[in-house]
Amino acid sequence: MREHDLNRLYDILARLRQIMGARLLCDPGALDDCPEQGIYFFFEPGELRHDGSVSRVVRVGTHAVAHGSAATLAQRLRQHRGTLSGAGNHRGSIFRHHVGSALLRRETGRYPSSVIVSWSRREVDPEERAAEIGLEIEVSRYIGRMPLLWVTVPGPSEAYNDRRHVESNAIALLSDVGKEAIDPPSPQWLGRYADSGSVRTSGLWNVHDVDGAYDERFLEFLDACVTRMARSGPKVRSAEAAQPTTPAPDQDDRPSAGRPGGTLVLVACGQKKIFELHPNLCTVPAKDAYIGPLFSAERRVAEVWGRPWMILSAKYGFLEPTARIENYDVSFAKPNTSPTSEETLRRQVREFGLDRLGDVVVLGGTAYAAAARAAFAGTNVQVTAPVAGLPLGKMLHHLNELAGHYADPATSAYPAPPQPTDAAIHRGTAPKVADFERELATLFTTAQAEGKTILEVRSGDLHHRVAPHGPNRMPACCSAMRKMMRSNDEIVRQPPKGNGTTLVIAYQLPR
Repeated sequence: MREHDLNRLYDILARLRQIMGARLLCDPGALDDCPEQGIYFFFEPGELRHDGSVSRVVRVGTHAVAHGSAATLAQRLRQHRGTLSGAGNHRGSIFRHHVGSALLRRETGRYPSSVIVSWSRREVDPEERAAEIGLEIEVSRYIGRMPLLWVTVPGPSEAYNDRRHVESNAIALLSDVGKEAIDPPSPQWLGRYADSGSVRTSGLWNVHDVDGAYDERFLEFLDACVTRMARSGPKVRSAEAAQPTTPAPDQDDRPSAGRPGGTLVLVACGQKKIFELHPNLCTVPAKDAYIGPLFSAERRVAEVWGRPWMILSAKYGFLEPTARIENYDVSFAKPNTSPTSEETLRRQVREFGLDRLGDVVVLGGTAYAAAARAAFAGTNVQVTAPVAGLPLGKMLHHLNELAGHYADPATSAYPAPPQPTDAAIHRGTAPKVADFERELATLFTTAQAEGKTILEVRSGDLHHRVAPHGPNRMPACCSAMRKMMRSNDEIVRQPPKGNGTTLVIAYQLPR
């Protein structure tokens, strides 16, 4: 009887697949036509039914099963996916939590011991949260490659609505808990490493309803829902073979175009600007105006991720990277400098169409994260700030880790950031080792004045400070960094070939 009902369920899902085509959440447009209310079914590469004919379901879920909930299906799926940049939050998705826990158990020694401890805690400090970013990225990748189907199921938000009825019965039918395993998971299935015994024994990334009984009449209701979708004629897509897409370098993929459901990276402006070095300049492109190490690290992450990005300026608000700006001295962290008001930011969000985005990732400190959240208040946009609240050194370290992770061709589908193509602002003689040493000494002096006891310097940032548009002098830059080391300093990260943009040295202060 159960095998007959399982076959019927998979026949219904096969018809659903013909109607809409399976989606992959790593595809930026996967949720463009997602219904407001519905139920989703996840499949998993390598996980097949017992006869090897079709992929087996590995998770069933829905949304808005609490009275008065306004959550939509797309919002729930974005929580599971995380942002397209990888900055997910497993504390907002039990699915992400289970996948991450299983990765920790399967890949012992790959992640810091602190992550093993913090992953299961509900409350963590910003430093612990930042340490989890690498695992969050892997979870986003894993879930992003899992084919997905959904079916429209309208109805009120309440404890046991039609969506909950289908979800609970489908899980009970698919689960192997207390039953003969008809479609057992493969020996390699990641769920076998899950912390939850319910996941391991059910063969599903679910824990609720796995040991319940099912009412086969739910199949008639599900079949009727699929029939209604067929009559409405949604766009058929074939996404199972899709790869994460990256805009072409000359493509007008500006966030102001307001692509529904897309992801935007916001890079916080910086205090140190090119005008300090070239006081005769009137205006420059915003992306070239800020020359501090923090902005350089944030920009590098945004470019490596390959997502549309803007600059959040305390004076101008939301800036396209190519917009030309004048010098200014305003900061969201210093209210007495009269930064852009929340009202102005919210107006820009509407005017630029940014309220139609799905996610915004803020690369910046606490004040800029707060400004972004205020700007998107009242919209359905999910705002995350993966490095907000960290000390400057930790922020730089984690930004460099993020950029290095995505720039590694062995782990990323995204290309390395392009070199600047604007005309050089200034071209002098090629900098020498002594030039990099002088800039390092300036950094030491500034850090000591701020009371810091340690300063992490990345070679790519130092090179950009000395020669933002000049020739590649990375060997001289790395040589200067090593030459300035003392016995108690430490190399945090070493490029594979010795000299490169990812050399990181922690210098002890004072000097």
